Amino acid sequence: MERHAFLAAIASRLGRSGPLTEAPAHLYRGVPGEYRDRMESLNADERLQLFVSNWTALTGEAVIVPKEEAAAGIEEILVRFRQRGPLERVLYADTEELRGYGVPQVLQEQGLSGVPWADDRDNEAELEALGLSEPGEAGALAGAKWQARSPLLRAAERCHLGIVAPEAAIANTGTLAVWSAGRQGRSVSLLPGMLLAILPAERIVARMGEAFERVNGTANREGGLPASLNLITGPSRSADIENDLTIGVHGPGVVGVVILTSDGT
Repeated sequence: MERHAFLAAIASRLGRSGPLTEAPAHLYRGVPGEYRDRMESLNADERLQLFVSNWTALTGEAVIVPKEEAAAGIEEILVRFRQRGPLERVLYADTEELRGYGVPQVLQEQGLSGVPWADDRDNEAELEALGLSEPGEAGALAGAKWQARSPLLRAAERCHLGIVAPEAAIANTGTLAVWSAGRQGRSVSLLPGMLLAILPAERIVARMGEAFERVNGTANREGGLPASLNLITGPSRSADIENDLTIGVHGPGVVGVVILTSDGT
């Protein structure tokens, strides 16, 4: 079909007499001013409430506790997760932050096998002692390829829950921005069927651009960008061409956050 006839057919379908002779005016370049102003006007409590509202609308679990009660908040979310599926083995980012929240101690008290993700692979004996070296169903199908993987990765594949500390949380979309590098490898948030994020309330920003600013600031301090930055908005969702929605195919199907507040938040 000739170009003009093709455009005329489209214009007709749109209820127009013919193709436009001039390009339409662009009212905005970048973020609309009124939207940016509205997001920038949100105070800390409003950002917190907006994030929780959007996160729970996506079926995510949320617990808000003071920082000094972090262990209690983690225990509460574990109780909820146990109602959603089996929970025996937990993979967690082996960072000072999560250790400071008491993650290893809570897992031990709850009778759960904790697997720390350590980038230096100095815990192979500890992983083997956990009895996680035998393949599950997926590992058995992989055969020799699965056996050739490191003890850490084999252990990670057998864990039910992964625990991370996000770099930021984005209020207007209910999204976690997870810095994945070193002792917080991306496998922690991708392999287990459940995901728990623990973060202080001051990391909640209003919109995506602010989260990227935080990431750039961390990159400058750390001397470079992470191996990956995972943006997680609720549980994993996959749909085929007929819009048949399936939860948890390409990542965790159950997600939760523990948000830690300080005085005045």
